Order: sequence, then C-alpha cells, then structure tokens
Amino acid sequence: MKSRLSNRTFYDVIIIMIIFGILIGVLFPFIIVMMGIPSQLVMTPRFFLYCVIAGLIVAVMNIVIVKMIIIKFISLLSNQMCEVENSLNRVSTQKKIISKPDTFLLNDDSEGTLGESVKAFNRLIVSLSNALKLESDIRAFTAMLVAHLETDILSVKALDLLLDYLSANGGLILYKQND
Repeated sequence: MKSRLSNRTFYDVIIIMIIFGILIGVLFPFIIVMMGIPSQLVMTPRFFLYCVIAGLIVAVMNIVIVKMIIIKFISLLSNQMCEVENSLNRVSTQKKIISKPDTFLLNDDSEGTLGESVKAFNRLIVSLSNALKLESDIRAFTAMLVAHLETDILSVKALDLLLDYLSANGGLILYKQND
C-alpha cells in the first residue's frame, strides 16, 4: 500500500495543503450558513470562489512557511552530513582523525522531532569522533609495538602511550626478564 502521493516529501506536503485549502474553501460557506448567516448571501458561486481562493492563499502561505523553516533546517542537517562524509573520506585516505568534532555539531535549540534529530546527529558525531580517536590510538600503539623489539624501550613507549590514552598522571609496567 503506497502512502505517498509522489516520490518527494515536500511535493506531498504541497499537494495535501492545496487539497486541504480547496476543501476548506468549499466547506466554509456551509459553516457560515450553520452560524446563522442567510444562505442567499452565502450560497453563491462568487462567495464559493472567494472561499476557495482564500483557502488556496492559506495553503500557499503554509507552503512558504514550511519551506522557510522545515526545508531550511533539513537542508542544514543534510549539508552537515555531507561535511562529515567529506571529512571521513579525507580521514580514510590520510589516516588522520577528526580533530575537532565540534565543527560538525549543530545548534540544538529546537524542541520536538527536529530537535531530537539534531541531538541524535550531534551524539552520532561525538561517538564517531571517539571511535576514530580510539582507532587512531590503537593504530599508534600497534605501530609502536612493531617498531620496538627491545623490552626496555617497548615498556617505556607502551607506558607513555597508555598514560596519554588514559589521561593518567603516572603508571607502572612490571615485567620479569629471564625467568
């Protein structure tokens, strides 16, 4: 069962708003008669036409408002996603981490569904940045292990990397040499 009118969500919104505007324009004269206005003043083709035009004007204004607020917001979110994608492509080719995830975060001052989308996007960016940092740290640790075969140098380098990774002030590696 297809629940969409077209393949573009914004076009669906436009179509529904126009249909709703026409429907309100057609029903409005009957509502006016129910309110006690004489039907001979209301039930004329001219009044019906004015009501339909008023309904269409409201529909067009709603479309403009949606375009100014919702579409602008979704475009901003989409552009940020493209920026993250481009940065990830650079990371994969240059083996660098995203140094400043804050540059990708969106302002999360909106409530409701759109605000939750921004919060989810921001959490995704922070998680992605943390995962990339961890992967980079593991890569550096592995490279250090491969580069140093002497136990003394290996233990000092390993301790330095671990202290840096854990943000610790001190640490100790004990090892027993020759039994």
